[in-house]
Amino acid sequence: MKQFRVIQSGLCIVIELFVVNRCLAAPPLVWTQLDFPGATATYAYGVDGQNIAGYYDDAHPNAHGFLYNGTTWQTLDYPGATSTWVYGVDGNRAVGFSFGPQTRWKGFVYDGSTWTVLQYPGQGTTVGRDIEGDRIVGYYAGLSGSDHGFLYDGQHWTTLDYPGASWTHAYGISSDTIVGNYRNASGSTHGFTYDGQTWKTLDWGGDTQALGLSGNNIVGGYMGGYSHEQGYLYDGTALSTLIYPGSTGGAAAGVDGSVIVGNFTMSDFSIHGFVLSIPEPSSMVLVLAGGLLTWRRLGRGRRAP
Repeated sequence: MKQFRVIQSGLCIVIELFVVNRCLAAPPLVWTQLDFPGATATYAYGVDGQNIAGYYDDAHPNAHGFLYNGTTWQTLDYPGATSTWVYGVDGNRAVGFSFGPQTRWKGFVYDGSTWTVLQYPGQGTTVGRDIEGDRIVGYYAGLSGSDHGFLYDGQHWTTLDYPGASWTHAYGISSDTIVGNYRNASGSTHGFTYDGQTWKTLDWGGDTQALGLSGNNIVGGYMGGYSHEQGYLYDGTALSTLIYPGSTGGAAAGVDGSVIVGNFTMSDFSIHGFVLSIPEPSSMVLVLAGGLLTWRRLGRGRRAP
């Protein structure tokens, strides 16, 4: 019986190594191209559940915002504007900015029926980039000529300036953390995170953008050693480069859970949106591991008659 237990333990080790190797291996990435019907270019920037937000160019070219739920495309045009750019979505609310000969540059919040102007008091053009609940982040043009990030909670405006930066843009918000970009005195661009107290720089080599955030997952684009910008996913520990198959460059712009959206460029200079689904690790690792533990415990509990 002792020999049986030795053989059993050896088999367990071999099988466990096989299970861990197979189940913890990186799952394949699932890419889906996004093209608004008839558009000359499509840009995806925000995602919340099944809803994807962005904008597309027509043949003129003018920009039009859109919402896409996986089945239906909805065009969003700010009243009186010739171009509308949508960046962030949360439930039925979307944020962005627009331009028209009469309306000029206008930031906005759209709730599915009503357009509300988004304007930092006493300052220049205001751009909404992301929304979570009642909180909106983005940036505005200061009267002195520099851009400043902002956080707006529906009542109060807070300016966000990375210390020592020549300009700051806030692009994403999740819980108490904000991500965005800033430019330093030497002219290089860096990503950042800000939790209300501490600023942290994100640099992956060359100019780095931090465009979206969900929990610990940050997405954006960086140059690194590439000739064109490439997308990335950073989970707080590991950095993964995201390159749409066959593309020359692109960036990841929004994330919600395991779903990432962004844009990529092909060699013919056409621009497309994408959805990237990152499969969760197989639950089989839990099932098999549980079975192995049970088997080992049964083996240990067996006694010779």
